[in-house]
Amino acid sequence: MDDLIEWLSGIFDEDERAAVGSGIVAWLTYRNADGGMGYTTIAASNVESEGHWVVDGREATGWATAKVIYDERRVLADIEAKRALLGAFEVQYRDLDRLSDAALHMSWHIMLQVVRTIASAYAERPGYRAEWRK
Repeated sequence: MDDLIEWLSGIFDEDERAAVGSGIVAWLTYRNADGGMGYTTIAASNVESEGHWVVDGREATGWATAKVIYDERRVLADIEAKRALLGAFEVQYRDLDRLSDAALHMSWHIMLQVVRTIASAYAERPGYRAEWRK
């Protein structure tokens, strides 16, 4: 579980860095030459400025035709809510050996399913493990 907690925490950090002040942000998932899935971050620093696009931190000019608009505050609130759930899960995980009540163990299993469900939304990101999907 430590790996899942660490990986999801890193995903939330990455999403936050991509969201803060970057204008338009999107995750582009694509099929690469060997048939596997890849992803990249796409961002525009100015909604009105065509041709000033950044892909994985490097400027890419003249090829972007789609605008993906989002509310940065909503994205950050979503990340914060997911961090709160992950934090509650981590507290239960750290105290798992002291949980003697059957109801507490049941709440642990419910929380585990919640965290795994959140993680499954990021299944195409590097580092995701199939066993987390259970």
